[in-house]
Amino acid sequence: MDKLFTPPPVLNIDATNLKDEWDMFEQGFDLLITATDSTDKRRRCFCRPSAHSFVFAAEADKQKLDKVKDKFREYCTPRKK
Repeated sequence: MDKLFTPPPVLNIDATNLKDEWDMFEQGFDLLITATDSTDKRRRCFCRPSAHSFVFAAEADKQKLDKVKDKFREYCTPRKK
């Protein structure tokens, strides 16, 4: 039997339009968290090594989902000149 809720596809860091890729990934991820009522996952996360290359204000922030998502959003959104 197939899973009722499937995770979003893997984030393609090499995408031509990284902002759109991130927006779609984040939307799918947030829907999955909401649909599965995974409130604990909102507080803590265990990220892949790529997330550990980000610089956080505090070491504990590496485990906070909202902080990690902020770093990915910052990375994937182009800077305006």
